[in-house]
Amino acid sequence: MIVSKKKLAEIFGKSTTTIDRWMENGMPYQPAEGRGKANKYDTAECIEWYAISKGRKLDYMEERTRLTKLQADKQEMELQLMQGELLKADEVIKKWSDIFNQIRTNLMAIPTRAATLLQGAGTKKEAKNVIENLLRETLDKIANKY
Repeated sequence: MIVSKKKLAEIFGKSTTTIDRWMENGMPYQPAEGRGKANKYDTAECIEWYAISKGRKLDYMEERTRLTKLQADKQEMELQLMQGELLKADEVIKKWSDIFNQIRTNLMAIPTRAATLLQGAGTKKEAKNVIENLLRETLDKIANKY
């Protein structure tokens, strides 16, 4: 497949600057035909050059086996996702963010509640008990919610 520099960079997951550097190091390309035209790249040739430049000659069966395994892994993950055995990372992040925000909100409410309740505490022991009770109530509330 013949592609542009930008598309080749996307295929490799690299920048166009990296593609320029690879060209300087011998990566094959089709020079631009005329002013204002861009170079073109044959993906098969570029991938083979890349593999050889990294000290690894491409083996068709090896690459086919690797592709087949990746496809099977993808199908397995999709099945696990459908069966609820696998969670999407963004969903997990959102849920944990919600949990931590709820914990923070509950903990930050303790000083206000404590200020009111501590006015009636006559001794350090009573004040300590008030604070411990508030902490226990808050932690129980959080635990029961999640």
